[in-house]
Amino acid sequence: MVYRKAILDAIDQLHDYHSRSSVDAIRKHVKDNLPPDLWNNNLFTKNLLGMVEDGELELHESYCELSDEYKKQRIEQILINLRNKVTLEDQVLVSIATNH
Repeated sequence: MVYRKAILDAIDQLHDYHSRSSVDAIRKHVKDNLPPDLWNNNLFTKNLLGMVEDGELELHESYCELSDEYKKQRIEQILINLRNKVTLEDQVLVSIATNH
């Protein structure tokens, strides 16, 4: 799970949305941002390929990008979080208004 999150963070932080992120750039970013005792190239590769198999990433030669399905799921989760935040803020405002 650590590698999956680190890979997704690397893709986000590399900002290569139009040109895709190279596997080497993702690898370097993950390696630079994990504690040295956690880095393992075989685990990185296994997780990256697992994410491709699971449909989270698409691999084009030596470049990766988030899959359309994964992007859709992320957007849906963001919208749910925003709706929940608005609902919570509305509850707080109603509570404040009725207590005064």
